[in-house]
Amino acid sequence: MRPSLLILSAALATTLGGVVWGCGDLLHSTDFVQSDPSENTGPVDFCSWDQRTAQTNAINACTRLVACESGSATDSPNAVGTCVRRADIAYDCQVAPNRPVQGETRQFWDCLWRAKTCNSPDHARADVASCFPAAANKNCEGDATGFTQCEGDVRTECRQAGPALLDPCVASGRSCTTSSAGGMCSGSAGGQCGQTGCEGTQLHSCSTVGGTTTDRGLDCAGYGGQACVTTPAGPACKVLTSAADGGTGGDAGGGKHCTPSTQVSCNGNLAVGCPSGIEETVDCGRLGVNCTAISTGDGWDVSRACKSPSATCTEDRCDGENLSVCIQGSVTELPVTCKDLGLGPCKTVTLTNGHTQATCGDPL
Repeated sequence: MRPSLLILSAALATTLGGVVWGCGDLLHSTDFVQSDPSENTGPVDFCSWDQRTAQTNAINACTRLVACESGSATDSPNAVGTCVRRADIAYDCQVAPNRPVQGETRQFWDCLWRAKTCNSPDHARADVASCFPAAANKNCEGDATGFTQCEGDVRTECRQAGPALLDPCVASGRSCTTSSAGGMCSGSAGGQCGQTGCEGTQLHSCSTVGGTTTDRGLDCAGYGGQACVTTPAGPACKVLTSAADGGTGGDAGGGKHCTPSTQVSCNGNLAVGCPSGIEETVDCGRLGVNCTAISTGDGWDVSRACKSPSATCTEDRCDGENLSVCIQGSVTELPVTCKDLGLGPCKTVTLTNGHTQATCGDPL
């Protein structure tokens, strides 16, 4: 199983101008910082970015991902919004300082922020297709409508003849597995979930709905301490706690020993939890939403407390030619001007499962 990103259910709330969520006059500015990938040929230290740059790159990367590949299609109808919250946490090191992205998960996000187009000849320019080496050449010609399968850890979906639509399971903290229903993103390499707990770096979290058991877990190798640990409260992923082992140390990085628990409390808008026995925090305020104490849900996910009980939007939608992105937990939507990203007018597509998904159009 490839290392993968923790499914952090933290949510963002803003307008497009509010690249730094909830930061004064920036809420009313429409000027984005446009990072130039050509200036960075080697791996980039995300922690060197300021908050504005990190969140601009998150929005740009996710809007292009969904427009080019219907990426995160399994997260419809708010695929862009779901992607943005994950990308923002990956790119902004201050949101969840205990859990920096690692390994191939980091490589994926490092590739995606650089993309300026969908698919360039021989990948001469930074493009989205180069972030999917195992699936970039998948062609759907001859495949039945609605066919899905795995190409490496990428879920591929065919709706019509031509290039497949690609859904990177690594971005949602899972691996792609093949079941009777086709390709699916799962926390288990084999698609089945026998028992909740740790198996190497894999955190299995079995959930049965309608008689079908699936794995809602993830691979802890994709971030933080890169290990799954078993506690009396359930499995959890190890966190980084000091500068010596790669963490930020001190109050910012946590490191305080505590009794493992699935409860997440709030210190203002800072979510504080102890799933692994080491205190960890997620800055909900930095994401633009309030912290709401919670004890239900995935016990290993502290960020699930970052969701406003008064949230109103439920899905991404087209607003004329532009895209209105719904970030889970927010009460406002994020308007994205497709043309500013070199993309066509917003359109709504229908997925294999019948759900619709709003996305910017093909590159201009």
